Amino acid sequence: MVVCNRPGRGRRRALAILALAIVAAGSGTHESAAAAAGDRLTFSQPTALPGVTLPAGEYIFERASVDNSANIVRVRDANRSAVRFMGYTHEVRRPNRDASKRFVDLGEAVPGQPTPIRVWYPGGLNRGYAFTW
Repeated sequence: MVVCNRPGRGRRRALAILALAIVAAGSGTHESAAAAAGDRLTFSQPTALPGVTLPAGEYIFERASVDNSANIVRVRDANRSAVRFMGYTHEVRRPNRDASKRFVDLGEAVPGQPTPIRVWYPGGLNRGYAFTW
């Protein structure tokens, strides 16, 4: 079983408030403050994105550019020193039953292989970004 959680909520809240202030100042972006700041996600076991395996650990999922409609998602390591994944996604609606509780949809794992991440749902948004496999 892969466990995913979101540590550091206090720091995220400060980043979200800062991002919200930028949005309110007229940056013209339609993203929420939470999506603009990125989501810190922790996985207890290896997971996979198209073409890359993420070892167990903490990662930052973010839109590559909140002003870009290309839906490019970037995944960095916890200290933002390395980009682990960058690729095109397509936007999907969050299922109504989720009620903003899940941050990723995981696919079926082949025995001995990492669990694939199918969709990332940025915190607070009613849409997500599906990875193309």
